[in-house]
Amino acid sequence: TIELDGEEETYYFDKSGEAYTATIISGSLYGIDGALVTDYGDGGTYEQVSFDYDIRIDKSSSKYIKAGTPVLVNGNGKIKSSGSTTDIDGVKVGVKNYVVNSEKEDGGDEVNWEVVEEKTGDATYYSQGGTITE
Repeated sequence: TIELDGEEETYYFDKSGEAYTATIISGSLYGIDGALVTDYGDGGTYEQVSFDYDIRIDKSSSKYIKAGTPVLVNGNGKIKSSGSTTDIDGVKVGVKNYVVNSEKEDGGDEVNWEVVEEKTGDATYYSQGGTITE
């Protein structure tokens, strides 16, 4: 944790002293500037958000969440990897491979999306595909 412009920010540094950027480390999301992402959700409650950059899944992985893909992040900087929870707006949200794959508002119908896995060279990208109809 470092104080910058009067604000305390948390970073995760590699051995050379560079901050990891746009990376998930131990379940925490570090943004494009390297700081722990704490702007969404409320404490342990998640908020659905998408980022305009790819997010690396683990610092030594070649797996990524594709830019623009909806994910769940909470105010403690944690990103949900799988399972379901109720988000800050009261919507029940399902997650698979970090990607939002279902939503159900109270009293409404559940909407499901496929999770697309796309290989490009050595890298694998996960994103939200089309809705799944029964």
